[in-house]
Amino acid sequence: MSIHIYTGDGKGKTTCATGLSARFACYGKTVDFFRFLKCENDGECKTLKKYINFYCIEEKFGFVWEMSEAEKLKLADKTNKLWQKAKISNAEMIVLDEIFGAIEVWFIDKEEVIQFLKQTETEVVLTGRNPDKEFVDLADYVTEMKKIKHPFDKGFPAKQGIEF
Repeated sequence: MSIHIYTGDGKGKTTCATGLSARFACYGKTVDFFRFLKCENDGECKTLKKYINFYCIEEKFGFVWEMSEAEKLKLADKTNKLWQKAKISNAEMIVLDEIFGAIEVWFIDKEEVIQFLKQTETEVVLTGRNPDKEFVDLADYVTEMKKIKHPFDKGFPAKQGIEF
């Protein structure tokens, strides 16, 4: 069992988790990929659904900081239900995409995730910005994506096939 973290302010965290999932699945191993806080029908999502078990919140909500309290409560409930499903997964690899964001906005309990990581006997991949030190200390692999330059900084929108 290993714990993998992809973090940082640069792009590529979910892309790395997707690539690792594909590599793992190509050896006949099972992967459950849980995406928190976002579920665009992007290239990664379309690819993943062909080869692994992919779970997300099907409803679009937008950014948490732009939501009403009612929307936040609804998303928190759906996020927690997805987390409950992840905790009972029996896949050989479990990906918790954007889990750190879900923890940061209090939709998932940090201590519960830490206990899960301490008890699991599977490969677990966590993505998102700003993981607490406790997660980094538990992890076997930690990769930080650092943005040095990005077209968005010049006002260019995300490109299909590149950012989504």
